[in-house]
Amino acid sequence: GEGRELQPAKVEASRDDNHRGTAREHTKDAASTKRPIGAAAAAAEMAADAEEGLGDHGRLFVRNLPYLVTETELQDLFGVHGPLSEVHVPMGAATRRGTGYAHITYSLGEHAVRALAALDGKIFQGRLLH
Repeated sequence: GEGRELQPAKVEASRDDNHRGTAREHTKDAASTKRPIGAAAAAAEMAADAEEGLGDHGRLFVRNLPYLVTETELQDLFGVHGPLSEVHVPMGAATRRGTGYAHITYSLGEHAVRALAALDGKIFQGRLLH
């Protein structure tokens, strides 16, 4: 799909002799063994994986935007982190206003990574960006 999407960590359910389910992570290093992970470690790995992909395609999917936000306002906000190749605010057919999200595409993926680090969780026009 378009934009920034977090992919879940690769998790496999395994059972021991007592049939208790445990989650074990597949690591990228084939030589390493499976190891249990906590929620914080899984979230950190998912964020790192998402950032890796983000650097490749440079597309951000921005949620929780005001319905009346304009593409120009988003260009001003995100453009300080690098040159943009596209800003798209989908409009509702019936309401003729924004749908609360946007697709921001940078010319270089590294600029998208920089913008994500700077703007994720920040307040924009009274709303928390994520």
